[in-house]
Amino acid sequence: MFLIGVSLVIGFPCSGDPLSCSKKVNATYYALSRPIWTFGVLLVLFGILMGQFSFAKAFLSSSLLRMMARSIPISAVLFVSVV
Repeated sequence: MFLIGVSLVIGFPCSGDPLSCSKKVNATYYALSRPIWTFGVLLVLFGILMGQFSFAKAFLSSSLLRMMARSIPISAVLFVSVV
């Protein structure tokens, strides 16, 4: 919980004036925010895989998301061929 608070608070002064941040504050923000975000995603996925998050399981198994998952490879091939 402490790390989440630090990652939210440390970048707040820089949102008003991005040029006012020092390199130390910028480096600290990026050093903390990326691992915290990854850890949060892992906790959500762990909850989904262990069956503790039934709403997400129902949402991810819907027919709309299945259709989107099937269309992603097709759109990637079309994108590469157009570009």
